[in-house]
Amino acid sequence: MMDETPPHPRPPENPYEPPQAQQAPKSPFAPPAGQLPRVMGRMIVVDRSGPPLPVDTCFKCNRPAESVKTRTLSWSSPLSHLILLLMIFLSLLAVLLWAIVRLVTRRRAPVNLGLCGRCRSRRANLVTCFIVGASLALGLGLYAAEGSQWGLFSAALLVFFPLILGAALASRLAVARRIDERWIWIAGAGPSFRRRFRESAPGPLQHPQGSPS
Repeated sequence: MMDETPPHPRPPENPYEPPQAQQAPKSPFAPPAGQLPRVMGRMIVVDRSGPPLPVDTCFKCNRPAESVKTRTLSWSSPLSHLILLLMIFLSLLAVLLWAIVRLVTRRRAPVNLGLCGRCRSRRANLVTCFIVGASLALGLGLYAAEGSQWGLFSAALLVFFPLILGAALASRLAVARRIDERWIWIAGAGPSFRRRFRESAPGPLQHPQGSPS
């Protein structure tokens, strides 16, 4: 005859034990994590884990977008620029050190920017004007150098470099003022596009320079 093992008695309930909260099942229709884009002054702050910028309207003027441009924005710590200013007079080694610090501290984040036909044409025309002006200044400088007209050569160089800088600035759609693990501080949007988002409320989110929002 086999011995039957009695079942384990159920432990008595402790009337003083706090009730355990049951976790509610996660709804498949729950909204995505993260916060909506917000406006901070002249910038739009985007949560990297939240909804992206809308691309149905132009990033510059808020008209209906005709194309979508993808740009990988980058931001570096101000420490890199400080090192550049301190070491600019110390030969090529100083420039190389700055480049290394910039690469180490740089963060990249791709964003999609809507652009209408008008703003796209205006941007292309502006870049073309700067490039044509820089080419004319370079040609004038070479002509002056052949004729030993050093005053004209110096004037051409003084015009050439600002035009090259202007072409580089005009070609940028947006600029990252700061990038961290969650947020992207984006500058360059038009005022009407920025009005699509609410102003930043006081909280843990701070201005790129460190002042409270």
